[in-house]
Amino acid sequence: MFPEWPHDSHPIGSPFGKVLSDVAASYTAPATAEVKFQGANPRNDYHTMGTFMTVERMNSTSQWEVVLTDSDWDTVFHWERQGIERHSVITLTWQIPAKTPSGKYRMRYFGDAKNTDGSITPFTGTSSVFTVSSSQTMSKIPVALSSLQSIFEWWKTTDNTKSLLF
Repeated sequence: MFPEWPHDSHPIGSPFGKVLSDVAASYTAPATAEVKFQGANPRNDYHTMGTFMTVERMNSTSQWEVVLTDSDWDTVFHWERQGIERHSVITLTWQIPAKTPSGKYRMRYFGDAKNTDGSITPFTGTSSVFTVSSSQTMSKIPVALSSLQSIFEWWKTTDNTKSLLF
């Protein structure tokens, strides 16, 4: 059993969910994206029916879609206490695989702070938007081609007079 956690606190001017160390503006897969937040003890709410983190991708209608959570192999949620006051710092890491679709992404943290009266207050933190571009190609054919339609579209853009070996 873990010892009782009295309450969470944060430095003045650094509220819960504040980005302490942000992601880079862009990554070429494979790569590692990391963001640090002012956080709270994750034992305040275990999020058994939810998640502590998401990786989200902007879709074609400019809406954010969750593509990964803390239950995925490519993500890491790390909690640590720092300083004399033992403020919580949360680090979210995403090991971006080579096959990741190019696009705009962001990472979000979902925390719950325990107040001095014992009540729990949920909060969120969001990284800056960053781009991911894929560098993986094979025999001049993009790996992202995953259907006959996309192969046909790619074929229309190539010089079809030369023989291609797959």
